[in-house]
Amino acid sequence: MPVDPSTLDLAGYSSLSVLTLTGCISVGNSLIEAMPVGVPEYVKEAAQSLADSVDDAENALTERLDGKADIGLERSFDVLVDNVWVALRARLEFWRLYRHDGIGLLNAEERTKAKVDEHLELTRVAEELLARLFGDGVEFLRLSYPQQAAHMAARLRYIESRGLQAEFSKLVGAEPAALAHVCQQRYEAMVSERTARDNAVTVDLRPLRAKIRWAAENYASLLISTLPKGDEEWSKTVLAALQPMLATDITRTKSDAGEESEGAEPPVPVDQPEGE
Repeated sequence: MPVDPSTLDLAGYSSLSVLTLTGCISVGNSLIEAMPVGVPEYVKEAAQSLADSVDDAENALTERLDGKADIGLERSFDVLVDNVWVALRARLEFWRLYRHDGIGLLNAEERTKAKVDEHLELTRVAEELLARLFGDGVEFLRLSYPQQAAHMAARLRYIESRGLQAEFSKLVGAEPAALAHVCQQRYEAMVSERTARDNAVTVDLRPLRAKIRWAAENYASLLISTLPKGDEEWSKTVLAALQPMLATDITRTKSDAGEESEGAEPPVPVDQPEGE
């Protein structure tokens, strides 16, 4: 028998509760999956519009997660580069041992065997590099990413400008020297990528959430509009298909409430002076 919609309590089925963006995405997907077979074309078009809105929101969230992953890997790379420069300093400091007062206890044969006199010139270069590159220790490694990149670049330029590339490789080892140069190129590229990312327009998730909400309510209204033409069995089918509209965010976290409920992009962590 035909069903009079006025006899049904449809209030909860036609409007969506205030949800986080992830909650809206979940409801949208559920509505699309539960769409009854045989609905009119205009209902199918509304469902497609809802699906498109959900896709846009899911893509935005994926980009945000990718950005967070990038930040984590960048911090790990920064720690690697810090360790490279600490190791370079330690290798240069080793050469000071050839000028240590205690070396005087070695006799001529022992000095020859240890190549003490042969290494005195390299020791002089090592002391020059220690003074120029690490006169202030490694405090430059605690600076922000752009500042650290500039400091490291200046130190590598000093080596090149003095024509000490060969001596530097002998002092610290060919592999560490090569690693320092390769890491410098990647570090500068990372800084440029971070700057571009920080200067980009922040994605506001609120419009995406509002878009899903509107599409879901539009789809629900159009599906409800088919009730006067249906029978009791059809009304049960429609109401079952619209059950996701009754959803509430009972599992919202404090983070959800602070970020997704407002739809705003969380701030990118600022480089801290004490170990980035």
